[in-house]
Amino acid sequence: MSAVGYLLRRFRGLQRINISITLTICLMLFFLGVSVGENRLLMKNFWSFGLQAALIAGLGLAGSVLAAWALERFFFRKEDGNAE
Repeated sequence: MSAVGYLLRRFRGLQRINISITLTICLMLFFLGVSVGENRLLMKNFWSFGLQAALIAGLGLAGSVLAAWALERFFFRKEDGNAE
């Protein structure tokens, strides 16, 4: 497939396809937002879902920081005892 891309690299129609892909993605995200906004059950429980999402994100961040600290402490410590 990369040979086809190499042969068509100078074709002007394919160079403009990036703009159409970006516009398509933006439109899809817009309509996804509209469909979610129309869902009364989701909007009614918005704060509950938001708090759950914030809790999951916070715990994920805390776990990542803890794992990075443990890796640094146990695997990347200098041998001479100076931990700087």
